[in-house]
Amino acid sequence: MQLEKYELKSGEQLTVFEFVSVGPKGRISKLVQYSPTNYRDLYNEHKKETSYFNR
Repeated sequence: MQLEKYELKSGEQLTVFEFVSVGPKGRISKLVQYSPTNYRDLYNEHKKETSYFNR
């Protein structure tokens, strides 16, 4: 299985990741952030499309 790879930018604690997705709607800047919960080794995932770019 061969999956598409993204060039990532991350914060120092590796809880925030930014990348650009390219698809039929053009280039979309995306951000994924993980935040800790009250449970050990369990994190919440937050996704956000930050902006659209023309092709």
